Amino acid sequence: MNYSIPQPSDTNGVWSGVTIVDSVQGLFDPQLGVLGNNTVVYTVSNNGCTFTDSLIINVVQGPDASITTAATQLCDYDNSISLAALNSGGTWSGSGVSVVGNTVSFDPGSVVAGTYHAYHTLSDTSTGCQATDSVQIIVHPTPVATVSGPNVICSADAPFNLQPGTPGGVFTGAGVTDTTLGVFTPNPNLVGTTMVYYNVTANGCINNDSTQFTVFVSPNPTISNSPAQVCANSANILLQAATVGGNWYGNGMANSNSGLFDAQLAGTGTAQIIYVVSNANCTNSDTVS
Repeated sequence: MNYSIPQPSDTNGVWSGVTIVDSVQGLFDPQLGVLGNNTVVYTVSNNGCTFTDSLIINVVQGPDASITTAATQLCDYDNSISLAALNSGGTWSGSGVSVVGNTVSFDPGSVVAGTYHAYHTLSDTSTGCQATDSVQIIVHPTPVATVSGPNVICSADAPFNLQPGTPGGVFTGAGVTDTTLGVFTPNPNLVGTTMVYYNVTANGCINNDSTQFTVFVSPNPTISNSPAQVCANSANILLQAATVGGNWYGNGMANSNSGLFDAQLAGTGTAQIIYVVSNANCTNSDTVS
């Protein structure tokens, strides 16, 4: 801490000395001096004349407010930690700091995640000196272990990535085919409810959670009687699928509802036929050529 020396009547001069850190304002830093007497000099020039005066400042030993608790990092769910100082009799302050009797502690659960400082201030009434020390405490938030996915999952859907609240964890559970990337691969064996588990560590803080997903059955769209080839003048063919009620698309489809295929409408060459069928939750398709 720097001290401002009272200014003389003529303020046009400059201060000098090993303890002076601002020669104009006369700021005095006791840490640059020695215990005991320290001399500072004030010099002012006026009309070609130079005048000097000196001042002796006595530096006394101040109290030692050193905190012995090391800087630390905590999770917001951790228990309180004790704080200690080299010398007793001081005052503690800071967010999350509490004093009960002779016990001083920091409770990470009483503050939001962030960076904090605990302060210890010690005064010496005999000299009037005061000292303050601080220690940094970082509180990390609990990682979010919830997992989200599509609102509707069908058994024939393509694999997709689960989305964790906090990335970097490990996924497990039926349907999880990549535990690191969180790839979920639906299949008919998963129809119904299935659980996905996620365990994540961030900044040394651990959390885990489970999320329930529902997999709906996809209708079977398999076209069952598609001929390998037909002649251009062949009779119409009524195509059939494993699940009725869908729609037919492609060259040669004479009736998109019934599945009636007309080779003359298709013309020569390869005709691609697509059948799309839906149920209450899912849509599926099959393609033949």
